[in-house]
Amino acid sequence: MTGGPDGTGGTGSDGTGGAAGASGTAGDVVVRVDRARCVGTGLCAATAPDDLALGEDGRARARHPVSAPGEQLTEAAEMCPVEAITVRSALDGRVIAPAL
Repeated sequence: MTGGPDGTGGTGSDGTGGAAGASGTAGDVVVRVDRARCVGTGLCAATAPDDLALGEDGRARARHPVSAPGEQLTEAAEMCPVEAITVRSALDGRVIAPAL
């Protein structure tokens, strides 16, 4: 998959990595990164390198508009120290991680 024009890997104009309802299968997830909140620890990219990366500015970004769900991705969202990562169902927008 190709990245967005701003290098975020997603389709969201704010660099969040796409939007709920993005095309995908019923089990797919959308990863959103609040880049203004991100402090660039790199824990997420180290935990879920297939789905998250650090951009040129040192902040996290989603690699794909839609991803397959997985334990590593959920763990990455849960361990973010500033809660900048949200994993949602691509089907209905329900929050999967972090746990509320």
